[in-house]
Amino acid sequence: MFEARRYWWLLAPVAACGVAIALWWAKPTAVPPAGPAEPVAIAGLALPGAGLFFVAKEQGFFRGQGIEVDLQAHATGRLALAALFDGKADLALAADTPIVLSILAGRKLDILSTVYRPNGGIAIIARKERAATPGELKGKRLGVTFGSAGQFVADTFLLVHGLPQATTTLLNLQQEEMAKALLAGEIDAACMWQPHLAAMQAKLGDRAVTFANATLYTFRLSLVTKPGFAASHPERARKLLAALKQAQLYVAEHPAPALDIMSKSTGIAAADFKRFFDPLDYDLELEQGLLLALDDQTRWAVKRGLATADSLPNYLDHVQAEALTAISPASVKIIR
Repeated sequence: MFEARRYWWLLAPVAACGVAIALWWAKPTAVPPAGPAEPVAIAGLALPGAGLFFVAKEQGFFRGQGIEVDLQAHATGRLALAALFDGKADLALAADTPIVLSILAGRKLDILSTVYRPNGGIAIIARKERAATPGELKGKRLGVTFGSAGQFVADTFLLVHGLPQATTTLLNLQQEEMAKALLAGEIDAACMWQPHLAAMQAKLGDRAVTFANATLYTFRLSLVTKPGFAASHPERARKLLAALKQAQLYVAEHPAPALDIMSKSTGIAAADFKRFFDPLDYDLELEQGLLLALDDQTRWAVKRGLATADSLPNYLDHVQAEALTAISPASVKIIR
């Protein structure tokens, strides 16, 4: 089936005008700051999913909204959330799984917006001579980052393909560690996200097979904070999302320079970044699928023994939509 979003560079001349007009009506207006810029510390990620933050900072959208952003770079959402809980940041960027595990552990979080939702951001890649089909992962060694979305994807993938967890050895490795292990043949497959997935595909070439999972799991990164921040600083939260909305417009209208900004900010070569870059992946939204995904992962975490819960949390209580509604009402698609 033809997937339009994967061929943005071919469709751009046709779609650019429509995208620009649609986003223009939602474009936030930057009001010149009347006083000193308000500080905001964000525990971000040194990953492509943080692209809107890199663009907003480079293009001066944060300053234009009257905020001074300290953008920290963490390797995983779990570490970003740790910085938030330790008081080192006002907000954090994380995928669904670490958000769920934090809430189940008794931590309080408010979700302000999803900022990145790629089409297939995580996949299992295997050495073809070891596992050319999903069924051949039986008895093999699979690298997984425990406590991450990758662990949920790996468990779900094995279940769907009729492989009991006990039949495959899951090894807890960080992305850089599993890349080295897969290249060295120390593991047979790895559950990886971008940019590590694209880099591994390039290095292994036709010696690798990638098992897509777009129908099993939707990867997303969301901006979260501790309860009270948005209520205590409503204008600061609104200005932050307004700057990110401006960055979204910039990415849609100027994908090539946006790619360059993200490439330089992450240290990923532009040629490598282009392998998985899609402007449509970058969007501010709060949609019903987020709540369903959080529920699914809660049931998985409890069944897996990663957390305990007498009942499912009501994740609607953890969604704070006021700031996003103020700058882009159409981006809020949650049923209340």
